[in-house]
Amino acid sequence: MKGISWSGFAIQGEPVLCMGFSTKQWVAKTGRLFFVLCFSFLFSGAGRLYAQENLLQHGSVGSAEHVSLNGLWQFRTDPGDKGLTENWPEEDLGTWMPIKVPSAFNVAYKELWSYEGVAWYRRGLQLSGEQLAGGQRVFLRFLGASLRKKVWVNGILVGEDVSPYSPFEFEITQAVHPGDNRIVLRTDTRRLEVSLPDRKWNGWWNYGGIYRDVFAEIRPPTFIRSLWMTTEMGDSEESGWQLSVCSDLSLPESIPPAGSVAFTLMDPEGKEVWKGQTQARDGRVSVQGSLAKVRVWEPGFPVLYTLVASVGSHTLTIRTAFRQISTRGSQICLNGKPITLYGINYHEDHEAYGNAIPLEAMKQDLDAIRELGCNFIRTSHYTAHPYVFDYCDKNGILVWTEIPAWKTSVESLTDEDSWRTYIAPQLTSMVREYRHHPCVVFWSVGNEFNSSQPKVAEYVRRAVSFVKQLDSTRLVTFASDKRLQDQAAAYVDVISWNEYYGWYYGTLFDIGPVLDKGHAQWPDKPILISEFGAGGPIDRPTGGGEAVKGKHYTLEYQTRFLRTHLQQIYDPKRASFVAGAAIWCYNDFADPHRHGGGHPEAWYQVNTKGLVTRDRRRKPAFNEVKQIYTAIKGGGGFHESDQEHH
Repeated sequence: MKGISWSGFAIQGEPVLCMGFSTKQWVAKTGRLFFVLCFSFLFSGAGRLYAQENLLQHGSVGSAEHVSLNGLWQFRTDPGDKGLTENWPEEDLGTWMPIKVPSAFNVAYKELWSYEGVAWYRRGLQLSGEQLAGGQRVFLRFLGASLRKKVWVNGILVGEDVSPYSPFEFEITQAVHPGDNRIVLRTDTRRLEVSLPDRKWNGWWNYGGIYRDVFAEIRPPTFIRSLWMTTEMGDSEESGWQLSVCSDLSLPESIPPAGSVAFTLMDPEGKEVWKGQTQARDGRVSVQGSLAKVRVWEPGFPVLYTLVASVGSHTLTIRTAFRQISTRGSQICLNGKPITLYGINYHEDHEAYGNAIPLEAMKQDLDAIRELGCNFIRTSHYTAHPYVFDYCDKNGILVWTEIPAWKTSVESLTDEDSWRTYIAPQLTSMVREYRHHPCVVFWSVGNEFNSSQPKVAEYVRRAVSFVKQLDSTRLVTFASDKRLQDQAAAYVDVISWNEYYGWYYGTLFDIGPVLDKGHAQWPDKPILISEFGAGGPIDRPTGGGEAVKGKHYTLEYQTRFLRTHLQQIYDPKRASFVAGAAIWCYNDFADPHRHGGGHPEAWYQVNTKGLVTRDRRRKPAFNEVKQIYTAIKGGGGFHESDQEHH
């Protein structure tokens, strides 16, 4: 590790950029001492409290020690992909630049805005002998990094991951030692011909790098990997609810059995309402029970319980709930009662941050979505930051989350190597990481692939079956743009359609009749509109106010589009089979294929269908949707004067 002072962040080579200045300019402006102290602080354990505070917001809290690895890392691109052959995990060749983690490197360095390729990160990890004593185990956990990753610790490859939007972790116990340790991460954002996502993917910006939190965790030899609870209503109110508590344990073979694992469930006031235990063993354990009286989780009244698991010296605590999602004929039911979804799609994209949105800004987004009157969010087109799920748990918002199978090719969906390498691992990761959240009611296996083809329909059947083996308590679906020509509808719990009548095709008034035809074709399936929207650049207020079709790209037509679609979707005569909708979408976002075809040149590479801009200025459609959702939920529906008729 020559040339690297991990406590002082020495950089070899030419001057590099730091917060807009070169290193020499930075030292000249601030003084060398301040420069070194800042970097030393960010690499030391001083950031641990920040990480711990964030973890408390991610839906689960463990007793293990957390060491934040947020802050400044060293970074360099590798457009020639020579880092492996030149042994960059161990050697100190070339110029490394400072970069803040979490961030998207496309935003941190503007010249890399369109870069797709290999990039490297490295930093130090200081561990004490005490932290490694007594068989303690050390894990590296990343909440998000794109797309494909490899991680080395002290030159030892400790793991690889292919899930670009789900958390992942590697055990590094055998690779670390007391004192300074080097972590090296290689990311690769090149789109491959057969993968997930594959080369057809261009629906949102290919942000690169470590864009969510990173931390090390010191765990005891025996620990709890995961914890979740599923619940089921009894046949009558008197019979109460059935519960199943499940946990994945890690017990090394080298130590004696850890005895039992104990579970305790507490109500919102902290009163113990149920206990269970079972023999601890490596792998999955579960305990069943029942409660006669519970308070259920639902929008408006999201009652959360606390579940604690303990084995040996390790405990894990989660928030959980009593809630059941199901279908009954052509309706979606929550806790046995039909529910209507008032939703929106949410892309993690911001003009200032790319996809590395700080939690404070993310909370402002979610608060605004609540203000709209939404009880439903689709995390499009990937699994969102863990904070989103925790927020929705606490605020009673139902969630659809999915893997990034966006317009994925037939070959990628049907190739066996692709299934084993990319699809099955990402489906598994999605369920494993988010199944403890009561807000999650839909698992989605993709978006707008060619489901009118039998081969793709077979992919849907296989993927839905695979997910149901992992979790049989939630609804499984995907977003189809084939609608009446879809060949996979028989395999999903809920038919979900993306529709843009009056924008890309047809007229504003076509969706109502198409919904009626869909119900006639599949009378025993609920239908959910998973996308609908129109572009509205913030600087184009008027135009198309009387039009019934066409890409007008005005705020006036965007508002008209949403109003007429909402009128048809939530028409009371369709309430028995249309479960609701999710508007496309909350915010404008960077989108590489938005150019030409009438798209305003000033807004090239920006999808303008959001209710707010990329910098969160509200458009007229925001208040329009807020008024409509409020009116419908309040039972008033549309006033006759507000309704438009074809």
